[in-house]
Amino acid sequence: MDALNTEWTSITQYQNVRNAIAHHNSNIMRQKEKALNKQELFPIVSGNSSLVLDNNNGDFYIKDKKYLLDFCDLAKTYISKTLELMEN
Repeated sequence: MDALNTEWTSITQYQNVRNAIAHHNSNIMRQKEKALNKQELFPIVSGNSSLVLDNNNGDFYIKDKKYLLDFCDLAKTYISKTLELMEN
């Protein structure tokens, strides 16, 4: 299953963003003693053009449905590759 590491890493990034939305009111500030740019999700959220981050308080939102469609494509690729590996 090493062939799936890249996809799995990306899936876990989406999972972390989803968890921030669902459990932390769309905010990336987990460790209040750390600066915003030192937060675990900062590079993920700030580096994605489909997400908008408020650099004052750590709030973010999805501005483009492309983010969700990209996840669907990623999940499809992961499932397809998994099935291929299972068949071989």
